Amino acid sequence: MISTETREDGWRIVVLGAAGFLLIFVMTAWRLPARIESDLSEHAGEVLSEAGFDALELSVDGLDVVLEGSVATIDDRRRAAQLVSGVYGVRIVDNRLQTGATGGDPPVEPSTQQ
Repeated sequence: MISTETREDGWRIVVLGAAGFLLIFVMTAWRLPARIESDLSEHAGEVLSEAGFDALELSVDGLDVVLEGSVATIDDRRRAAQLVSGVYGVRIVDNRLQTGATGGDPPVEPSTQQ
């Protein structure tokens, strides 16, 4: 027959083990979003850099990436967004890239001569 004292010790072990597991789970879950955002930012930045889009800015909020900056053409704008959307873990790409002159001579105004 199991004594009352042995049962109480068993329950204490179970409760302490469950509390320890819960503490570890909460600490891990609390730090996970920041780690995911950091990894996504790093990987998306590498992909853009390898494709020659070094001057673009990106920010990450959860699994969503925002692209900002200027590119030369609409095709470059689409390509940058496609590259980032191909990074594992990215859910949405908010493409705020502007197309047009990225420096050098300013854009030429249309002629107003009649």
